[in-house]
Amino acid sequence: MGAVGVRQTVKDLRAQGHDPLVLERGSDDFKLWKSTRIKGWRVPDVLCVNDAKRVEVRAKSQFRISGSHSVGRAERHWSFGLSDSDYMAFPVCRLRGPRPIDWEASDLIQYVRVGDMKAAFDAKQTITTEPKAASQGAEVQVVWPTAVAAEPGLVVEVSDRRVAYVPSGGTRRAFCQLHRRKNVRLLPQVRQGQTVEADRVLASVVPVTRAVPLGPAVGVDHYVAELSSANERVRFAAAKALSGFPSETADPALLARVADTADHIFVRLEAAASLVRHGRSEGWEFLARKLKDQFAENRLEACIVLAEIDADEARALLMRKLAEQDECVDVRAGAAWALGEHRHVTAMRSLAAAFASAPEQIRVEAARALTKLARAHRSGVLDLFVSVADEARPAVAFALRTGAAATVDDLARAMKSDDMRQWIAYVIGTGQSVDEIEKLKSLDGQVYFAATLLWKMLTSGIYDLEEYG
Repeated sequence: MGAVGVRQTVKDLRAQGHDPLVLERGSDDFKLWKSTRIKGWRVPDVLCVNDAKRVEVRAKSQFRISGSHSVGRAERHWSFGLSDSDYMAFPVCRLRGPRPIDWEASDLIQYVRVGDMKAAFDAKQTITTEPKAASQGAEVQVVWPTAVAAEPGLVVEVSDRRVAYVPSGGTRRAFCQLHRRKNVRLLPQVRQGQTVEADRVLASVVPVTRAVPLGPAVGVDHYVAELSSANERVRFAAAKALSGFPSETADPALLARVADTADHIFVRLEAAASLVRHGRSEGWEFLARKLKDQFAENRLEACIVLAEIDADEARALLMRKLAEQDECVDVRAGAAWALGEHRHVTAMRSLAAAFASAPEQIRVEAARALTKLARAHRSGVLDLFVSVADEARPAVAFALRTGAAATVDDLARAMKSDDMRQWIAYVIGTGQSVDEIEKLKSLDGQVYFAATLLWKMLTSGIYDLEEYG
């Protein structure tokens, strides 16, 4: 849900005229790193490079202006790392399918300035929930009272006491009272005669807007200056933003960040990545060194950064790391994942080889990466299916089924061995329609029988049925 919310917010900011850059690495991706990664690093999700506005995204399944908060840990304060001029975005997401990634974000994105949220928090106009368990840091939820439209409608009344709107297609008014408990009073956020969407804020203790105002344009000098900030998170954002600016001005400052051994590894990695994008060999040299760092978490972070650099040198470094048999499993899995993000045909054989000989965690990432490649290089994966070793063919078959949606016509030329025929039965029997399966009947009776059996099992209603008691 969080990744979908960030993606929709980036789209919305771009439509407003901003130049959004995802700051929080991985916040717009479904991949979760449960171990090895460096913890406790929080930055706003998005930086608008054109005017330096920053946006933190808090996706919700039901609209609410809220945030996790801890009074015992500074880094878990609801506003940690945010300045008054930053904004929070609150996209509403709905689960549209059975998979955990089947979230869909509404087109309606609403924003609140952090300075306004801090003022309401300090004035005790917020509501605090009961603490979570100690294992979750005894965190609470801070809620800024807000009234929203339950469904689309027309605002028909805005007064000092209440806001009223009539839902579309109805005649009865829905009311929102502005006076709450002793020191809490909601402020109208709509005007009479205004049409509102579902989840549109009608009234709140903080001003709510549909857009982040465009500020004065900033350029390379602004971000070069921020590379010298005392705040490492500001330096991190500047290092990342400078990848899109002229190198002759930015590179001396980026080189200084890379050379500063006392700086945070995230700042140095982003500075190196920007140098790489400017064509500087010093960036590649630093990234290559970090892939050999004594700490596994730093080697993994280098793989994740390389996933964002579309270059042959990046793929070569990642393939070498994936092939290192004595490397930490998490780091090799990270290299496999990063190669999948590149979606480049040159990584296919390395990923297949890793699947054939690696521990399960790496095999999983290799198969998923091949699936991403199959979407972009269908014919290449079909060729790989024929030529790869039997031990690696399951991963290629998975990619053909899931990524390429391979058909009987695609696979007819691949029925060269029993192992290929068995995996073709899997690809067609679990990923295609009855009509497609029927094409096998005249081509290969045994493969047809196996594919039919698989299809019948999966559609029988008893395949994943469980019995209790």
